[in-house]
Amino acid sequence: LGYKFGQVLRISDEDLGLIPAGSPIGEGENHPAGSLIKCGNSATVFEVVGSSRFPFASAEAFLARGHAWEHIAIVDCARIRHILGAPISE
Repeated sequence: LGYKFGQVLRISDEDLGLIPAGSPIGEGENHPAGSLIKCGNSATVFEVVGSSRFPFASAEAFLARGHAWEHIAIVDCARIRHILGAPISE
């Protein structure tokens, strides 16, 4: 799915215990809500929300939401099956 172990953030065991366990993500599934994805060499970054993907209108809009470039999963274009939503602006 394009994720890398280097993208994992370290948190305390106490904070980890506050996060409910979800279902494992299978290779054949879509990216879960909250994922930041982009297709291959494309510059467009999307945020996944439910079954939709929303492109960021600009780098400023991406950064204004507190995202970091290293959290983007680069995926095979064929894996992006989410419905295209409206651009996210600042």
